[in-house]
Amino acid sequence: MTGKVPGPSKMRTAKTMSPKRDGVSKSKTEDAKMTDPKLTMEVPAQIKEFAEKGIQQAEKGFDAFIDAAHKSVAMVPNPTTEISKKALSFTEQNMKAAFDHARKLLQAKDPQEAIKLQTEFLKAQYAAATEQLKQLGSSVGSAAKDDSV
Repeated sequence: MTGKVPGPSKMRTAKTMSPKRDGVSKSKTEDAKMTDPKLTMEVPAQIKEFAEKGIQQAEKGFDAFIDAAHKSVAMVPNPTTEISKKALSFTEQNMKAAFDHARKLLQAKDPQEAIKLQTEFLKAQYAAATEQLKQLGSSVGSAAKDDSV
């Protein structure tokens, strides 16, 4: 070894090559293909179809559960029946919104669209939860007044 630094023709430059991975160099265009968000969202139609069927099955299962819960609450009247009905109604609304959101995410064309959809969904759910808590709070307050009278 002579201690010489290789000349520019022998050196890998950051402009043309990415770091070696497993001893193989990749060009910038190969790296760009791997990190291009539009290319990373190409989900095969079969996987989308499978996911849609999963959402439908989950929704059917939830609908059966919520129907049974509504019947159960209606069968046993007590001072909290109205609050329970309201809470079940809110749960049903929130889950329907979640199923709709999942379907929208399946149609997202790229990560930016998915992030936008997620942000909008979270904002809407936060607003809904705030309103629902206010309504439940006033219902609890009303029920407490009715019980004390």
